[in-house]
Amino acid sequence: MQIRTAAPGDVPSLKTLWEERFGDGRNYIDLFFSNCFVPEQTLTAVDPDGRLCGACYLLPCFLITPRGQQAADMLYALAVQRDLEGQGIGSLLLEEARSRADRQHSALILSPSMPSLSEYYARRGFRAVFYRQEREIDCPDNAPLPRIRPCDAAAYTRLRDSRYQAPGTVRWDTHAIAWALTDHALDGGECITFELDDLQGAVLYRKQENTLYVTETTFPAALERRAVLAACRHAGCTKAVLSDVQVHEGTVYGMIYGSDISQGYFNLALE
Repeated sequence: MQIRTAAPGDVPSLKTLWEERFGDGRNYIDLFFSNCFVPEQTLTAVDPDGRLCGACYLLPCFLITPRGQQAADMLYALAVQRDLEGQGIGSLLLEEARSRADRQHSALILSPSMPSLSEYYARRGFRAVFYRQEREIDCPDNAPLPRIRPCDAAAYTRLRDSRYQAPGTVRWDTHAIAWALTDHALDGGECITFELDDLQGAVLYRKQENTLYVTETTFPAALERRAVLAACRHAGCTKAVLSDVQVHEGTVYGMIYGSDISQGYFNLALE
């Protein structure tokens, strides 16, 4: 089994593997590949006959540490052909991603797709340092509605980089933020910006029926509830579910390899 970076000719097989293992539609898969696919950032497992047996994607990001900014990758969408499961192919891909991080002195971050996988990754050197809790907020239809505007990727990057600066924060560049906004829009979501108490901030959310799923807000904690209520009224929702990832317990949301941080802020992982 050869582990190598992807070649342009691998794309059709990579898309088929994605569709079969994750169940996403071709429109979404095509959009991901046109926005995020970089051959040198994609690891593949290929057998002696040239069959694509597995793959994963390394999405560039940065980790703020007490010593400065460290390059990092988010390991995303690791998949193995269904008939080859249990043969260690996923472990080979993971080992190559770890070796690559070691060579580059970078960190490797991932978000387990299910709780049981946390133990699997822990046995392979990853530590749980990012957690998430969810809370519901009822949204009255008479909440104050400030002047709301769409927030583009460049503006949102500036706002979130200003808001989240503590060691352990995972940062994304404008290109990655643009994809996150596109991904949310596909789920009926939006990124909006407005002022509260003379402070400019933003709310990023997905919308399903009458419920607003808030991924992130750049408003400080003291203004968070008001920001969510404003976003709810703007979207015509009666309830909001807020993901709180600035916690030190709860559901494991992210794990890390190649860094000694003990806690942090990790958001916008594609799910």
